[in-house]
Amino acid sequence: MALARLVLFFALLGRPLADDALTVASFEARNIELGVVSSSRRRGSNTVISRTSATDEVGSSFKDLLIGILLVVVAFPCLYYNEKRQVHMDKIFDYADSHIVDVSADAVDETNHACPVCVQGETSTEETLKDQKLNVEVSGCVKLNRSAEMYQWVETSRSESEDTNDGGKTTKTTYTYSQEWRASPVDSANFNDKQYQNPVMPITGDSWTAKDVSLGAYKLDASLIGQMVKMEPADVEDQDIDGKALAKAGPGVIQSGIAGPQIGDLKITMTKVCCGSASVASIQSGVEPGASFQPLTFALVPSGGCCSGPPRKVDLSTAQLNPTGGDVEVNGLCSCIGALIESGESIHNLQEEKVGGKSIIARMRKTQQNMHFLLKALGWVMFMIGFYFIFKFPPAIFRYIPFIGTWIESFGKLLAFIAAFFLGSMCWCITIAVSWLSVKPVRGILLLTAAACCLIIPSFLPVQQ
Repeated sequence: MALARLVLFFALLGRPLADDALTVASFEARNIELGVVSSSRRRGSNTVISRTSATDEVGSSFKDLLIGILLVVVAFPCLYYNEKRQVHMDKIFDYADSHIVDVSADAVDETNHACPVCVQGETSTEETLKDQKLNVEVSGCVKLNRSAEMYQWVETSRSESEDTNDGGKTTKTTYTYSQEWRASPVDSANFNDKQYQNPVMPITGDSWTAKDVSLGAYKLDASLIGQMVKMEPADVEDQDIDGKALAKAGPGVIQSGIAGPQIGDLKITMTKVCCGSASVASIQSGVEPGASFQPLTFALVPSGGCCSGPPRKVDLSTAQLNPTGGDVEVNGLCSCIGALIESGESIHNLQEEKVGGKSIIARMRKTQQNMHFLLKALGWVMFMIGFYFIFKFPPAIFRYIPFIGTWIESFGKLLAFIAAFFLGSMCWCITIAVSWLSVKPVRGILLLTAAACCLIIPSFLPVQQ
């Protein structure tokens, strides 16, 4: 063992410092035993030093430039359709909040056909769900879920870079290997150190969902069934999978290597969603028998008269591009983003408890507000990063100048960040302002004023100096 380490040490010392990469072995951490890594070890690491030229760095900045252009292009429809969704959802919420009624699921009231309702009752199904591989069977449940994990080697990396006098960079990358439970196979073929190998995962996760589920006298569609997520453990017996004995390790959990897991050990968790109390806020569609629900979309919200508000009943025969919400026809990148953002633009909500319709709408408003804020923040970040990637490309060209090129680039990146901040903020304000001008002109004008300030302030500051 000591002789093997000594030979490897002098072999590394004798290698030339190549321009592509130099591997520095961490003997104590890696604990290499004649090419075999013991699975009983919990961690390991190795370090790679790589070098790039000025041309490589300029090429990398050019790739960032292309990414920046894409981010700026995507940011516009992301913000525009986010504001459009907010306008639509506000109208949907206001209409539903004024007309929704709470009803029992025990019987269907024909007068509520095509009206916003909140149906409260108990869910039920006669289907039996079964996991054939593990022989787990449940009745009276909406879902059965199998979660499988395997104990595997996982690679993480940390890099530190330094500029060189010729405009290139020296990068020191440390790869660390640890043993973790993972639900999906980790491909060890892509590891930097090929001595860390993971076996094939013999079983993966899966799920089963009942198709025929009722809420009292009402039928639930796949969208409402999918919103039932209250999981609880499902009984599972000891198993033998791929030569490994899995024993009970907790409620609904079986595992191999309980005393001390090794690479390749398995952990399986079985859960189920049982039928129980539920409330659905939506549009009642049909009468008994066969009553169900239809999403309340923006297209279905009726308009009010000059002297009265909108009627309680909606016209279910109204033509809709997307019956589940959204009115964007996909014919390009921007419309694809818009369709994605506007998906689910409706009230078609299930809560796994008995709760009133107004409470459900209030919860949905809060969720929509959070989503609206996050997408606005995401749009601003995309503008900022996009313009920064675009503006930092010209300074990168100075890396060809020996010794001082990297200093000039650093100063140029600072200016690029400042320019990206003001231009990104200006585009952010203009995009949101245009979205609101037709609905709330005052808000739109205020945002346009803010955009003008972002344009004027940078040109005003040098004059003051």
